Amino acid sequence: MRLFLKHILIAILSLVSLNSMSQCVTSINTVPSTLDTINCGASIPLQVNLPLSSIGDDFSTGGLGTIWQGSTINYQVASSVPNGCLPPVYCPLTGGLPANVSTCPTPNNMFWFTGGSAGWLTTIPIDINCLGTLTLDYRHETQSPAPCDGPDQPNEGQYLEYRTQGGVWQQINYWVPVTSGGPMYQHCWNTYTFNITPAMFSTGTQFRIGTLSTSAANWDQWGISNFSINLDPPCGTPYVSTISGPGVPPG
Repeated sequence: MRLFLKHILIAILSLVSLNSMSQCVTSINTVPSTLDTINCGASIPLQVNLPLSSIGDDFSTGGLGTIWQGSTINYQVASSVPNGCLPPVYCPLTGGLPANVSTCPTPNNMFWFTGGSAGWLTTIPIDINCLGTLTLDYRHETQSPAPCDGPDQPNEGQYLEYRTQGGVWQQINYWVPVTSGGPMYQHCWNTYTFNITPAMFSTGTQFRIGTLSTSAANWDQWGISNFSINLDPPCGTPYVSTISGPGVPPG
């Protein structure tokens, strides 16, 4: 049995050589978990649960995190909307939400577009070679007297896009302003989840969110928070696994 376990450990530890920047610890369990001995030459099923590897920014540093290459739009990172406006009293809206949208509380910290020229918030190139999800919290301001003014024209909504290394930008989502036919829940903070697909795979994939058209300074405001890219195993963080239990010799 000792030789059997050593072969498993060699296969697992080979994953660690992919990246040595950080580690997370997993456990390997026999099925059933009460099984602690096997006969020489026999085999048993093992269950390995690997956590997701994630990279993102909750804006808790008071500025842009290291995931961002930079922003070409006016913004503030703050613990509340800089214009002092709050989500409408009808928030949260729980009815009629799509499967990839869920309600969430007002974030503790946020990136808030304060109005002005159109532009983008863009990530650094990221090694994307596994399936996963991209999640973020988002809302845009309502149509109210200044300083509480959100996008209203059909071309003033927000784009979420990606491009693979050396490629062109491709659209993931477009938030149509509520007053131009978008759903009312966009005035409220919600968490949006989008699938990371094979089309996004490259060693230098980038993501960006922004707008192509705005009215003027202090108008068309929107914000995001808790931006997170979650990759399925074995991508991202390497895994160090150990096998232990009654009757399992060390080494």
